Formats: sequence, C-alpha cells, structure tokens
Amino acid sequence: MAVLPVVTLAGAWFALRPAPGAAAAPVAPRRLAAIRAGVLVAGYAMVGIEVLSALGFLDRTGVLVLWLLGLAAAGTGVVLRARREVRGTQGGLREARRRQNPAPAALPGERSRKRTGILTWLMAAGLAAVGALTLLVAAVSAPNNWDSQSYHLPKVEEWAQRGSVGLFPSNFFSENDLAPGAEFLLLHLRLLTGGDRLDNLVQWGAGVLCALAVSRIAAQLGAGRLGQVAAAFLFATAPMVALQSSSTQTDLVASAWAVAAASLAVDAAWGRTGPSDVLLLGAAAGLAQNTKATGALAAWPMVAMWLLARVWRAARSRSGRATARLAGALLALVAAAAVVAGPFLVRMTQTYGDPLGPPVVRAHSMQRHDPPALLVNGARLLQTATLLPWRPVDQATPKVVNRLADAVGVDPGDPAITERWPWPLTFYAGHDEDLAPFPLQVAAAGLALGYCLVRRWRDPPVRGYALACLGVLVAFAAGVKWQWYVNRLLLPALAVSAPLVGLAAEALVGRARRWSRAVAAVTLAVVAVIALNGAVRAIVFGRPRALVGDQSVLANNGWDQLFYRMPSWQPDYEWARRRIEASGAQRVGFVINDTTRYEYPLWVALRGRQLVSMVSDVPGPPPPSPSTVDAIVCEQPGPPYCVAVVPPDWTLAVHGHLALALPPGVPNGP
Repeated sequence: MAVLPVVTLAGAWFALRPAPGAAAAPVAPRRLAAIRAGVLVAGYAMVGIEVLSALGFLDRTGVLVLWLLGLAAAGTGVVLRARREVRGTQGGLREARRRQNPAPAALPGERSRKRTGILTWLMAAGLAAVGALTLLVAAVSAPNNWDSQSYHLPKVEEWAQRGSVGLFPSNFFSENDLAPGAEFLLLHLRLLTGGDRLDNLVQWGAGVLCALAVSRIAAQLGAGRLGQVAAAFLFATAPMVALQSSSTQTDLVASAWAVAAASLAVDAAWGRTGPSDVLLLGAAAGLAQNTKATGALAAWPMVAMWLLARVWRAARSRSGRATARLAGALLALVAAAAVVAGPFLVRMTQTYGDPLGPPVVRAHSMQRHDPPALLVNGARLLQTATLLPWRPVDQATPKVVNRLADAVGVDPGDPAITERWPWPLTFYAGHDEDLAPFPLQVAAAGLALGYCLVRRWRDPPVRGYALACLGVLVAFAAGVKWQWYVNRLLLPALAVSAPLVGLAAEALVGRARRWSRAVAAVTLAVVAVIALNGAVRAIVFGRPRALVGDQSVLANNGWDQLFYRMPSWQPDYEWARRRIEASGAQRVGFVINDTTRYEYPLWVALRGRQLVSMVSDVPGPPPPSPSTVDAIVCEQPGPPYCVAVVPPDWTLAVHGHLALALPPGVPNGP
C-alpha cells in the first residue's frame, strides 16, 4: 500500500508538466513538474491528515481511501494530459515547439562550457553515486537519530494510536508544539505499512527534490548545464545533506519546501504565470511553515521577492487592473498557505493563546534583535558551519568570535542569544548527522552571493534572488539562536543559496581568459573532488548509520540500530519488554525524562499494546490515573519521575536506565 503515494506522485508529475506548445515555455519543464507534483501531493497529504482527524477517520482505512482518491485524481489528470498531447502531436506540435523554442544564442564562454562537458558529466555521476549510496543506507537503516527517538516518531505513534492529531498528554513540548508537517508524511507510511521501515525515504525524497529545485533555479537565473549541475552537486555533497538523506530528521523536508517556493517565486516574479502557480507558491510556503520554523525563514523571503517584483511591475504599469490582480494573487497565496499551515496554528492559538505555541518554543529562537546581537549570532553560526578537520583552527575561531563580541559590547554567552557558548564540542564532526559542518559549501555560497551582487547587479532576476538570499541569511541570524546542533538547522538557508554557486561556477570557467580557462576548470574539478570525498566519507562512516564498522547498518538488525547512540541502554529496554510480556499488561503507562528522552524504543518493544504518558505539561485533560494502566515504565527511575506517579502499593524494579512498576499480585523481577 505504500506504493500508492509514489504512484500518485508519478501521475501528478505527468499531469502537471507544462504544455509543450505553450507560447512561453518555462525553464526546465520536467523539473518544474516535479516541484509542482511534490508541493501538490504533500499539501494533499497534510491537509488530508487534518481532515481525517477532524472527521474521526484517521486510521489505516481512512488513509487508504484518501490515497485511492488521490490516485484516481492523478489518473484522471494523466488521461486528460495524454489526450491533449496526442492532439498536439497530430496538429504539428513538434514543429511549433521548434519555432517557439529556438536554439539559444551563443553566450560568452560557450566554447569553454563545451570543453567542460566532461566535468559536468563527472559531477552528474557524483550526484548519482551520492543518491545511490544514501538510498542504500535509507533502505536498510532503522530510524535511529536521537530526535526521532525522543519526539519525531513517538508523536507519530501517538497519532496512530489515538486516531487524532490533536494535542495529547506529554511532558515534552516538542511532541505537541512543534510544526508537524514532516511527521504527517511519516504518519501516512505508518498507517499504510504498520511500521517504520520506509520512514527514512521521506527525507531521501526531499533531498532529491532539493537537488532538482536547486538546479532549476540556477537555470531560471541563466545558468547553463554546467552551472545547473554544479549547484545541485554543491548542495547534495554537503556532509549534513548526505547524512540527513537517510534519516527521519525534518531539515531536508523543510529545505525542500523552501527551495520549491524559491523556484516558483522566480517564475511568478519574472515570468508569465497563472493563478495555479500563485496557489502553488502559497502552498509551498505553507508547507515550509507547517514543517519547521527554519523552512519558513527561508521560504517567506522568497515570497517577499515575488511580491516586491510584482509591486514594482504594477507601479510601472500604472494600471488599476494590474494592482487589483496583484491584490487578488496575494490573497490567494495567503489562503493557500493558510489551508496547509492554518489548522496547526489554530490549535496552538486555542491551547496557548499564541499561534507560535508556548514560551518554551520561542526559547530556542533569538530574543534580542539589535544589530550587535545579530552580528555576533551570525558570526557564531558562520563559525560553527565552517569547522575544519584541523583542531588549532577550530579552537581559534571561537576566540575570534569572542573578540568580535567584546568589540561590539555583546556578551556571547547571553541566554537571550545563545543556549551555551562556547560549546565544548567546537571541533570538526563531519561524520555526525547532528553536528556535521559544511565549510566548502558555505565558502562557495558566500563567494557566489558576492559575485551576483557585484557583477550581476544589472540582471533583475539575479539581483532580486541574491537580495532575497541575503534576506534569508539575515532572517536566520535574527531568528535562530546558537545551539550546538545548529548546523542542521541551517540547511534551508544553504538550499536557497546554492543556485547562485552555479552562476559563479560558469562565470569562473566561461569568462576567464583563454590561457586561464584550463586552470579554472581544474580548480573547479579539484573543488568537486573534495566535496564528493566529504560526502562519501560522511555516508560510509556516518553516525549513527555507518556502512562500515561495528555499527554498520548492513550487519545489525533494526532493533540494535535504535541504540547506536546509547548502546548501554539496550538491555534495559529488553528487560522491560520481557517483564511486561510476562505480566500480560496491555495498557502501559510511561514516564519519560524530559531531558534524556528515549521514548520510541518503548513503542517498538511494546508494539500491539497501548501506551500512555502518565505526566503532562499540556493544558487540557489530565494524564490518565495509575488505576487505568496495567504497568508503568519509568525512564531514569529516581525521583521525581517515578515516585510521584507510581502508587505506593505497587512493586518497583529497577534495571539500569529503566524501572518497571506493577500492581500488587503481579510478580516483578529484581
């Protein structure tokens, strides 16, 4: 049944391809169709979850019916599109396409681009290799990153068990109060398959969509084949991208919607688009908003770029009709975004009186926005993203940031702008999915941004897009408080900036003097080899899903992989499973420490039983009473986690990280 979403997506791609005989054919129509299909199908999936939840049909049958309807709609679109193409072919469509899309005039450096065809194909082969390796890891790995154990997958299990995506009892704000879009997609797979073995493919597919959209934006801005491939190659070979492509984190999903919004915004700002394109742009921004705040920080500046370009055009036309059309398009865009992201924001407003959720959510974002604080925070983000495998440099760069902070009068350890600085882990961790920096990508994107702002200033689309990217960087400095794992939060900013690298790469090779073109091509080839080496090493040796070594995903089963981060805890969960099975308990309460959460293994170990949280910080109905459960499992058994919940007449047994409480008369082990 998991094939249903894939077939629906393929059908949507075929049906949403731009008409071949259109008077103004869009750039890279097949990639545009992939972006349109991804946005439309993901929006359908997210809104469908909300509708099924509201109607009380959020179960396997309801999701199956939802995808059958989606498949029927996509199939209808395929049939209608195929009929149009048949008519067009019979009417001489091929000749019309030849006339409407003449071969482009030779651009400066065209000969050099032909000479770099080998480099283009080598980078394309590198992209394919990275895609194949990450697909292998995603297919054979259990979803074992830390955040998935603590809240990404536990809330999917809660929704599947409850048949609702409403708020549920929990003492960890991330389970209820963070945007749920990526987990909604995982919920579809959970209900269709009954397990988690395909969950990693969501992020892998998001990575593919990112690469397609990045290359298309480069083409929209004027890059040729070399520039398009170079832009996608730069993004895909970032170690953090390679590592997250096989995980159930959410940063690549957020990046996919942000870069999809960027591509649609470029079309809508400087091309001929219809109402459907504006609606898709709004839906993409809504998807980013409903997936992660960092995705929204990257997507909405692109929407602002579209709006400003259209306002400028309407002002120059001095036409009331143009102004009215723009106002209508803006309302349609906001409405499309609200349809996707609105239900979650409404839940937060009803529960906490604020669409952003409780104050603890905002504690992870910047509380100061004065220029000195933004400068220091931006410098720390840059320092962490550019860590190198050279300890003297990694130890020196935090000191440079501290000197900058002293110069502008900012305490770099101010809790309003940081969680903890400097974090002791200021070292290169290119093989860890939570920490991996991407210095080569940051350097290339920074140089490319400078090139576009200086040398391509007179090109309106390039100028507008470069300024939008600059706005994204400012938004991240103003919105993302420094955290030790901040590198993965920066992926949406890298995704929307990567297309500019394609323009700079082509300029490096194509506009160099004849005697230095070979040097430029060799330089680009060396950079590509270094980038590919970093990506491959991250995949092969990556934590917590390596291809080699004692913790190889090829040599261990899924249950063992869940404990790659904390192997010493595995016997404790196995002990709890055996004791609960022996007791016959069917409804199991749990108390999870809100700082060292490792909840998901309980759901895997106790599959088929009902699990409920015995503690909650969520306003609304209180957590269940101990009298309603057959057993209670506690993480970190010391007070106050178990003592305050377990009835005094129950027997409590401790095994390392876990404790198990059973009612009187039910035997418990030591």
